[in-house]
Amino acid sequence: MGLFGGSWGSTLALLVAIRQPESAIGLILRGIFLAREQDYTWYLEASGGAAQLFPEYHQDFLAPIKRRPSNVSIVDAYYQIFNSNNEVQKMAAIKAWCLWEARISRLHCQFDEVQLVSDLHRAISLALLECHYIKHQCFISEDYILQNVDKIQHLPVTIIHGRYDCVCKIEAAYSLSQRWQNSQLNIIPESGHSASEKLITQALCAASKSMSAFWLEQQ
Repeated sequence: MGLFGGSWGSTLALLVAIRQPESAIGLILRGIFLAREQDYTWYLEASGGAAQLFPEYHQDFLAPIKRRPSNVSIVDAYYQIFNSNNEVQKMAAIKAWCLWEARISRLHCQFDEVQLVSDLHRAISLALLECHYIKHQCFISEDYILQNVDKIQHLPVTIIHGRYDCVCKIEAAYSLSQRWQNSQLNIIPESGHSASEKLITQALCAASKSMSAFWLEQQ
């Protein structure tokens, strides 16, 4: 099987390949997320890269949990709200979580906040699932993917990552490519995290055509 995934999807694709290497024939990955502690910090914490680049947006992100004790992490505070019975507080937190991600997902943000309210079902599932998995370290041990990448060295992979991705830091893509001899890293200029950004979309289409031709040759 061929594996294609972006962001959290790249994590899942890598885990499937690592655990079933005999079933995979290649991967196309975009916006690498390795589910390490440093990746959670980058994305969520005030000391992380995203907050340093977008401090005003991060303050909005912290607004629903501004009364949290100093010893409670951001993800733990959100997790408590998401699992509470206070529906008003919960919906405010869901919108804040999704707004944070939407604002930092593209190099040139064109996000309409009205869209978030109109697509509430998607916002609920996105916020609750992301928080649940991050709260539990995505159910894998620290640095699991890089420690097990040797199991899939034989598989071809195209790694596509926006140069200015603020959701998933580019170091993750670079570190993965350095450990994976049969990899091709394509850093996309003038692009952030979103697969819908023009240059990233073009790179994904090109990688799909190239990988398809490669697979046909192997048959």
